Amino acid sequence: MSEFDALGKLIGAPAKDYFGREIGKVICCSHDGTGDIKRVIVSKSDGNIEEYDRKDLEVSSSEVVVRDMLIFSARSLRKEIEVNFRRVQALEELKKNSKMHQRVYDELKAEFEKELASLSEEKKTLADLADSRRDDVAKRLMALEKVRATVEVQAMSGEIDENIYRLALSEIKSAIDRSTKELDDLERELSFLDVDFEPKQQTELYLEPTSYKPVQGNSIPQVQENPVPQEQSSGTIPGFSSETPMGLAEDVSGPLHVRRV
Repeated sequence: MSEFDALGKLIGAPAKDYFGREIGKVICCSHDGTGDIKRVIVSKSDGNIEEYDRKDLEVSSSEVVVRDMLIFSARSLRKEIEVNFRRVQALEELKKNSKMHQRVYDELKAEFEKELASLSEEKKTLADLADSRRDDVAKRLMALEKVRATVEVQAMSGEIDENIYRLALSEIKSAIDRSTKELDDLERELSFLDVDFEPKQQTELYLEPTSYKPVQGNSIPQVQENPVPQEQSSGTIPGFSSETPMGLAEDVSGPLHVRRV
């Protein structure tokens, strides 16, 4: 069944953003000769009319979801980087097993390195956009918190009655919850842009820390004259504690090693 068969159901259907917030209603669609949707026109909640290409949408029989292009681009980029790493690992394995001519190896390696350099530049650009986006959401959250505080002050000073206070507080809390979820989703989807990628062992992909915190001071720890034996001393790794999650040193900050097998 072509998308044309669902066009009638789409008219009047809600249009939502990536985070599930309704941004308007579908008022018109256009399709190609095969019946597939080409564009969707949305009447937005702010009174504007906006047209979206099919590639920027996720369409179902009951709603239209506008893709978040920053998140969509970041996902695509991550897949491309991972594929590049797997290709390099396969190339090195073939070379190690003497199954490839040296000249062919050199040409393919140069090609993969050039591709990775281009992907790295794209990652830097997206990282800047991600930082700006997260800053905008964080500022919005601060503004909402200020509005909530203002309403609470007005309620306590008797400027507004309890009904108005409760209604306003409910709407403000909903807005804060939506913005908080958006910030969490952005962090989850875009955090890899802040990480330097390093191909390591075969079939593994590591995300290396981009920064670290050096140990402060030059003092040498003093050894106790009569150390008190502990019941469970075996297996303790210097720089780690039982309260520290496995893989995170106490004196190291920055993104963790992430291993994909």
